[in-house]
Amino acid sequence: FATQTHDNLLFFTDRGRVFQLRVYDLPESSRISKGVAIVNLLDLTQEEKILSILPVKKQVNAPNKYGFVTMATKNGVIKKTAISAYESIRKSGIIAIKLVSGDQLRWAKLTTGNNIVFLASKRGMSIKFAEGDVRPMARDTMGVRGIKLKAGDELIGMDVIEVNDDKADLLVVTERGIGKKTQVLAWP
Repeated sequence: FATQTHDNLLFFTDRGRVFQLRVYDLPESSRISKGVAIVNLLDLTQEEKILSILPVKKQVNAPNKYGFVTMATKNGVIKKTAISAYESIRKSGIIAIKLVSGDQLRWAKLTTGNNIVFLASKRGMSIKFAEGDVRPMARDTMGVRGIKLKAGDELIGMDVIEVNDDKADLLVVTERGIGKKTQVLAWP
């Protein structure tokens, strides 16, 4: 993604925490350099992994297109939180979503509040619903069930599209390489 120097980057981890860095806090390097390990910039625990990095534009006389962060977990829980809840984040990070034992945050995406959300499970189940069906929640809450999963199943995909994008397609690829492309019709 492209971003500007004064914008913020939100780093969401599998443990449900979020960290924030300004773009200008990232060390500048040359085109051929190796870079810096992210653990040197964020206060991550040993097994914690970053799953999503979201650029948040600095609000300077222009409204941000995105007003929410929508998250989904391995157990099919979905949560929508206003982006304003992530304006001041400590260096040690804050809780973005409360997780039950055995659950993990898998996706975090910026949304407008009027998008279409797709969830897909490991066993081939999927659901499509309006983002407006999920009410905005406080930052440190659990969320609601986005898809009901059977025993042994888990969420493996989440995507968000614009509500008026009548040319969008959904591509699903299985473990064995079989693919299926389905046209996503405009939301009624």
